[in-house]
Amino acid sequence: MFTRPLARTFTLNVSAFAALSLVPLGASTPAHATQAIETAVAETSLFVPARVTDAVSTGGLQSLALSVALSAPSKCAYNRGDFYNVTKRAGGSKSQQQKVLRPYLCAIKSAPRGATLWLSYFSLWDEAIARALLDAYARGVHIRVVGWDHFPNKWTRALKRHLGSYNPKKHQASYFKECKGSCTIGGHKGNHHAKFLLVDKTYDTRGTLLMNYAIVSTGNLAGSTASNAWNGTRVIIGNTVIYSAFKEWHNEFLKDRTRMTGKRRYTYQAKQSGAYKLWRTYVHGNPIEQELRQVSCMTGNSKYGVPVKVKRGKKWVTEYRTLIMGNQYIWNNAGLGVARRLASLKEAGCVVRVVLNRFKVSRAVLRVLKRAHVPTWSAGSSYNHYTHCKCWMIDGKFAGENRKFSYIASYNFSKSSDVENAEDVTRWENATATKQLRNQNNLIINAKYKANGRYHQLTRRLF
Repeated sequence: MFTRPLARTFTLNVSAFAALSLVPLGASTPAHATQAIETAVAETSLFVPARVTDAVSTGGLQSLALSVALSAPSKCAYNRGDFYNVTKRAGGSKSQQQKVLRPYLCAIKSAPRGATLWLSYFSLWDEAIARALLDAYARGVHIRVVGWDHFPNKWTRALKRHLGSYNPKKHQASYFKECKGSCTIGGHKGNHHAKFLLVDKTYDTRGTLLMNYAIVSTGNLAGSTASNAWNGTRVIIGNTVIYSAFKEWHNEFLKDRTRMTGKRRYTYQAKQSGAYKLWRTYVHGNPIEQELRQVSCMTGNSKYGVPVKVKRGKKWVTEYRTLIMGNQYIWNNAGLGVARRLASLKEAGCVVRVVLNRFKVSRAVLRVLKRAHVPTWSAGSSYNHYTHCKCWMIDGKFAGENRKFSYIASYNFSKSSDVENAEDVTRWENATATKQLRNQNNLIINAKYKANGRYHQLTRRLF
């Protein structure tokens, strides 16, 4: 008999069928029950594997384990935008903590039968998302998963068991693929760190069909992503260039080897479409450093940057300066170029603010920032509470024009991210998104926790 123990399971006998109006009251034979199931499928777009109806037709009416979602897909997919969480220690409610995971969950739950979903993850521990994937598979959504094999658990094993391991010699509508290292480099080097979800069609809360739906995130698919660490998630809808670039990349992961151009390693070109730009590793140079090299400090416009009072002769005047804010999880010597560029921009008059983790930054980086008097905060000194964001914003002069950019990435400032890992960076030119990230960084900087009836500063100012 067909069972999917992690999908919603109902044990139904003849009277239960009648109560649910799935089988007419007079349906006391296998033929009648089979016909009723087929009617229910036709009316609700359910996916019922053939083995279920086979079990009914062979007389298994007294107790039928029907592991299938008995309702149509939810309609709750988020519209485009950025979503940031508030950690538990910072006073975030359960809902506020889950803001970075909920877009994933709703997109999966809202995918209708026949839709195709592509998922790339570093680690997957979240029960709700794993169950949503299995429920979607049960109702006929094609689920294609690629991840890193270093964090096996009961949910990844369940997905592998139900979806089936990827087999390049077979055509598979659904599959589960694990890489021993980075999926974009042969052997065991690096790790698979690209974090995104694609759905070709899903529904929002108003029942509107959303096509070419993409989610990118700084966080992993785990509860600690929401409760212990600051993270960000971005939803992109209807941008076929960005969507297709992610889809092409996902298909290349299946090869699990280094892509070459002649004798040189293939370099991915950045993809730009509309307000979005996407970098996929392997690339030459740190994308954030490349972007910062195009920044200058005087905006000359009150709608861009931040006001700064400066003395000109005997008078104080207000000038509008470019604002740069960074929020970075890992920042070792591979990111010295970013630190040096921030230092030079600070000295040139830009307003620079940095949030990092004291236990995930190199001494050399801290020395550069400190010498330039770049205001720097530590969001954490251990895995009990920290920033896991790889989030940057530029509000001001960029390549000679005033722009507002925000960046959400999987990309850490480390050697493995530069040359081994599968990593992504997305840029969005949007005033609301830039302001939202600015507010999030200020929230982190000013975060407090309560202990012994008093509030204490959670984020520590380093210099």
